[in-house]
Amino acid sequence: MSPNFDLSAANRGAWSFHLFGVWVRVQIWLWIILLILAGERDPRDVLIWVAVCFVSLLLHEFGHVVAFRLFGVDSAVILQAWGGLTAPRRDLHGAMPNTLVALAGPAAGFLLVGVVLIAGYFTGFQIRVGWHLFLPSLSVLPPGGAPLQASLPYYWLVALNDFLFVNLYWGILNLIPVYPLDGGQVARAVIEERDPYGGRKRSLILSAVAGAAAALVGVALKNLLMVMLFGLLAGLSAMEAERTRGGRRPYRPGEGKWR
Repeated sequence: MSPNFDLSAANRGAWSFHLFGVWVRVQIWLWIILLILAGERDPRDVLIWVAVCFVSLLLHEFGHVVAFRLFGVDSAVILQAWGGLTAPRRDLHGAMPNTLVALAGPAAGFLLVGVVLIAGYFTGFQIRVGWHLFLPSLSVLPPGGAPLQASLPYYWLVALNDFLFVNLYWGILNLIPVYPLDGGQVARAVIEERDPYGGRKRSLILSAVAGAAAALVGVALKNLLMVMLFGLLAGLSAMEAERTRGGRRPYRPGEGKWR
């Protein structure tokens, strides 16, 4: 995205507001995708899920915003169908600042995970470490593992577990070196720094291979969403790598970045 960014195309049918001096735009497709991802939950559980995802995505993007500000760059935030985009007013140059900006989003989510665990512990819930698909996961359980009926403690439990899932599991998944995920942003910045002429193509090849591997894992786990997402990103990276014939293209942090 160009330094003097124009986000007018994201304005149609969207909700916009300013938060801490940052322009935020929320596209209607975000709500639709979150409702689809909620599955067949109870209606009140769906409301909790949507609220948790919205807050978590916003926090993630504000991690990028804060990092940009540390380098003297203002930015805007768009929450869209498959995540978020933090658009800077001008580019950063060098692997170090771009890496710090990319990692600041997941770091904000991991910090929230710590807060949620502390809140769960001091409200008497048990903390359980496990695995979801192929990544580690955390969850909180009622004392003694007894199920809770619909009540304030029950909905508090639902909210805590949703926060843990979104910010830990999605955060780790986002670090896979597939462009334009944050892990792919880091890989591109580092590889282009070391190889100004062929680095972009190498980073795209890495993205295609990592995305294909993640899609195959999704096939093995029968996770259609994972297959579709990483299969699409792998294909896009492969096509872009095929069109790239060397030469340096300025790195644009946040360009097309998904959460």
